[in-house]
Amino acid sequence: MAAKIIAALITLIANIAGGVVIFFFMLVAMNGLSESDANWGFGAYIILAIIVTLLMSTGAFLLVPFLQKKQFSGVVSALI
Repeated sequence: MAAKIIAALITLIANIAGGVVIFFFMLVAMNGLSESDANWGFGAYIILAIIVTLLMSTGAFLLVPFLQKKQFSGVVSALI
């Protein structure tokens, strides 16, 4: 159970860090757009980033038992 939680947390942290970096690049890239257009883009990005992060963390949580059945250790399963 610990490997499943660790895998989900590692995936969650990595996705959040990547999402924040991409968000700041979007801020720079959208410089000059009208505020109403940029707000829709930021809103859509934030919603989709949250959905993808939750799906990826859930997938990591569910993948660990499958990897452990294939004779991977808990640490290796969490890192994969």
